[in-house]
Amino acid sequence: MMESYENSMERKRECYPMGTNRNAYAILKDNIQNKKILENLLLLGPISRLIKNFGVSFETFKKLCKEWNIGSLPSNYWKRSENMNWEKEFENNFRNFKQKYLGDTF
Repeated sequence: MMESYENSMERKRECYPMGTNRNAYAILKDNIQNKKILENLLLLGPISRLIKNFGVSFETFKKLCKEWNIGSLPSNYWKRSENMNWEKEFENNFRNFKQKYLGDTF
């Protein structure tokens, strides 16, 4: 199904809006560059928010984590009381992270 994405109907693309082309994984891997950067990136916010900023699917992002042997945080990590304010600071933290580690590549 994903191989014929470009030829699919517009209404079906809403289900798979991001990162469905075959090159999305390679582009993501090139942008992130190494395991240490990805580990730091996972501490900025939940994966659901990161995939929106990178424009890839959840499966693509998890594939990279699996390749570099990086486990995800517990499912309730971002709902804990000490992490409740992550959303207010996420955009600013992501922008700073992008400038520091990713540069103009992304």
